[in-house]
Amino acid sequence: MAGQSFVEFAILFPVLLLLLLIAIDFGRLFFTYVQVNNAAREGAAYAALAPKDTLGITARATQETNAQPKTQEGGAVTLTISIACSDASTGTADPGCDGAAASKAGVGYHATVTVTEPFQFYTPLIGNFFGNPLTLTASTTAPVFGSLQP
Repeated sequence: MAGQSFVEFAILFPVLLLLLLIAIDFGRLFFTYVQVNNAAREGAAYAALAPKDTLGITARATQETNAQPKTQEGGAVTLTISIACSDASTGTADPGCDGAAASKAGVGYHATVTVTEPFQFYTPLIGNFFGNPLTLTASTTAPVFGSLQP
């Protein structure tokens, strides 16, 4: 009977270890999801005041995702940030916010920031099930209040 508990432990240990790794992976996934959403919100908040400042918008969004070190196989994680402005009254879209829609402010003018980041799972079983890497995307639209640039 003394060896029975050792056999039970040997059988259950891999299952418990797998459950622990899955919990860690989903915790990391949720944390990254929150970071990507916060990055889109911060980028849109900055774009509301300076829609033509793509470097500033990108820097503000990138600041929100640097809290957790994450690496993709073979290097750093690539964060993709896209910015677009639109004029609701005319239906004009301005990808990159470098046209006429970005230089106007007021009702109907919006800046949209979309942040995309790949997420690498540690657990191969979960990675195969959801796709590895899993792409997380968040998009936020803010009204343009004014332009800080001439």
